[in-house]
Amino acid sequence: MRHTKTGYMHPNFWHGILVCLLVLCPLLVLADQHEPQSETQETPQAQNQRPPQVTLQDIHGIIAPLIRDQKALTTYTTTLIETQETLKARTTIYLVILGILLLAILSAFTWLFLRYRHLDSQLNDIRKWIGTFSNVNSSLKQDLSDISNRIQKLAKTSDMEKLATKSQDSTQEILKLLKLVVDETIIKVSSSSEEKLGVFEQMEEDSRDLKLTPAIADLCDRYNAGIQDKNKRNDFLQRYHNSYKIYVENATDRRVKPQIDPVFKTHHAAGNFLGCYVEEEKSYAVVPDYQVSIVYEILHYGAFVDVFECDGLESDASDSCYEVVRVIKPAIFEPDDAKETWTLRSKGIVELKEV
Repeated sequence: MRHTKTGYMHPNFWHGILVCLLVLCPLLVLADQHEPQSETQETPQAQNQRPPQVTLQDIHGIIAPLIRDQKALTTYTTTLIETQETLKARTTIYLVILGILLLAILSAFTWLFLRYRHLDSQLNDIRKWIGTFSNVNSSLKQDLSDISNRIQKLAKTSDMEKLATKSQDSTQEILKLLKLVVDETIIKVSSSSEEKLGVFEQMEEDSRDLKLTPAIADLCDRYNAGIQDKNKRNDFLQRYHNSYKIYVENATDRRVKPQIDPVFKTHHAAGNFLGCYVEEEKSYAVVPDYQVSIVYEILHYGAFVDVFECDGLESDASDSCYEVVRVIKPAIFEPDDAKETWTLRSKGIVELKEV
């Protein structure tokens, strides 16, 4: 139902009023003409005071404004209805546009969500591929290590086979060779035993001749006590808390050119050597780090044999591994002003044991 403005009258109402006026006005005129003659014979003064008669022209003059107002109201009502229809049409258009915008936004968010899911799936695939590649890489490294060991064993076996082939020409020659080898071995064992005794005696003499100061001797005793006892090791590290980790910076280059002099640098996290400041001597005594395992690379490329004279170093094979049993004399290093670069002043002496 259409709503109309307050005070609006239906057009039929005005039509009814107009009909009533048209019917009643002639009747009123006739009733005035048939009044008694006594009334008509009134005095001229009374006749002059009779109210004026209403004519059709007067009625038309009264009704015409009403008709104009009714037409104006009808026009206004029509305009109002058209305005309402226009507003409804515009509202419908706006709602349609709004619906289209919402649909577009929803579609965009859906596309972004699906795109994100797709990218996330690709990232997971890449992570899996990287993990697989890492596993394959580690497996290849292990395989390469096994192949290298097998090649070394085959090379040794090949050398033995060549030696056996040459030896098969004459059993006597083999026996002679074996006899010579046995004799040489006995001689070497006896001489090495004598040399070891001489070395130990020399080391004892050197330790006496080293003339270690009390502060240096105390450092060696504390370090040696901490090799097997972790509590005493902690005591040593706490006493020399101002120590520095030292490593060989050009160890990789020394693999290619072993004749290159080692360059000693400070490392804040790890190093093969430990530089301890001895206040009484105003110098840095260097000992092996407790955590170091002395393998072939550290011995040679890591300059361990350049820093220490190693007693007990019997085998120089690539798979040999040693540990420090005792420090007889620490090495003496001199750092630069920034404590970044170190210079070896005198070698130390350590006793090693193969593990």
